[in-house]
Amino acid sequence: MCRDEVSARDLVQETWLEAWKCLQRFDGRCQFSTWLHGILRHRYLKLVRRTARKPLVLMPSPVDDEPDPGQALPGAALERREMHTALRELLAVLPDEQRQVLELRFWANAALADIATALDCPEGTVKSRLHHGLKKLRNNPDCLNLLGSDGESGA
Repeated sequence: MCRDEVSARDLVQETWLEAWKCLQRFDGRCQFSTWLHGILRHRYLKLVRRTARKPLVLMPSPVDDEPDPGQALPGAALERREMHTALRELLAVLPDEQRQVLELRFWANAALADIATALDCPEGTVKSRLHHGLKKLRNNPDCLNLLGSDGESGA
């Protein structure tokens, strides 16, 4: 999220520390990872407010097996990386609220209820943001070129 390794390490450490201190508040309404992501998100937003910077992309990488930068990429890995980069660029033009919902839904594979908990908003709001974000992407000609004529991907 930070795009700065030092800040990211600090953010992760602060998140784990807060999670440990507040473990008794975890009530099981969502998965532990979603609850942890909510803490991480709140800590990150505090950092952003402190530094008066615009939030950057909050996207887990859909490519789990990133090769070393010095290694030649096989065709499929190169294609996944190019698609990932193109999708990041497409999502960057969406409003932050819609982008965050889409990222959590399709890359973090979070349920709508978990997204609502993580973003601290009603599930209906999550559904609305998801609908409007997908509609904007489907109306974007660059997205149709990337995903194919049906507007669906395996994301």
